[in-house]
Amino acid sequence: MLDRLAVPPHEAVHVGDRLRTDVAGARSVGMRTVRYAGIRDEPDDAYPDADAVIQTHGDLEAVLGEWERDL
Repeated sequence: MLDRLAVPPHEAVHVGDRLRTDVAGARSVGMRTVRYAGIRDEPDDAYPDADAVIQTHGDLEAVLGEWERDL
């Protein structure tokens, strides 16, 4: 999908709730990651946590805004 949108991975963010598939998969291609822990919070010591962890979908805007200022 990133290729179709002509967006390099380092400029994209993946939001998911699973460390093994969502976070690890997105990191493997160079994306920033956000783990949504609002329904199920399953930290897994076998995998590094996401770049940010949110509890509500509304928290995402603040995280993205903070990262945008860092660019």
